[in-house]
Amino acid sequence: MNFDALVLDFDGTIADTNESIVLTMRDTLKYFGNDDISDENITRLIGLPLYQMFKSIDGFKEENVDKAVNEYKLRYKNICTNTVTLFDGVKSTLEYLYKKGVKLTIATSRGRDTLVLFLKELGIEEFFTFIACCEDVEKHKPAPDVVNLVLENINISKERALVIGDTIYDVGMGNNAGCHSCAVTYGNNTLEELKTSNPTYIINKFEELIKIVEC
Repeated sequence: MNFDALVLDFDGTIADTNESIVLTMRDTLKYFGNDDISDENITRLIGLPLYQMFKSIDGFKEENVDKAVNEYKLRYKNICTNTVTLFDGVKSTLEYLYKKGVKLTIATSRGRDTLVLFLKELGIEEFFTFIACCEDVEKHKPAPDVVNLVLENINISKERALVIGDTIYDVGMGNNAGCHSCAVTYGNNTLEELKTSNPTYIINKFEELIKIVEC
């Protein structure tokens, strides 16, 4: 077996959360009078912590960033209802790898409260050995800190772990941690964008992970 552990991003890799994030960002930005950003430009920021997302928006006042993060969180739990779904093949693939003894983990820029909520609602919580969220580290993607935290807790070397995600931030995080990385093409970044981050593997379907892990 090639890898003993998978370090997975959540948004855009395991679950399709795009609609919930875009709708909440739009509602929050409208509150602050910044309602001219396109859905495409919001999507490009997915994968970053909320603080960095707001800081990256052209014309958004820096003094409003902290308040915007709080306003977003207040809105998100209402807006996300019935808008988050697993991508095709995710549950069956996770179950298969779990039964094969692969350690499954999550490294995400999402907060722990909504992550745990989604894992339970989507019926996949039992498959994960460890989850690391934005509040667990000081430096976020593409810094390697959250991956390092995961590997320390599951006692797996970087050579035996594969980092999987849908954005250049995920791939960069894996590469910076010294791990092999795998980009998925069905998430929030385009194939062309993903190629610029030099992933070890690129897959179009989640179940293709099985061949990578077992080859």
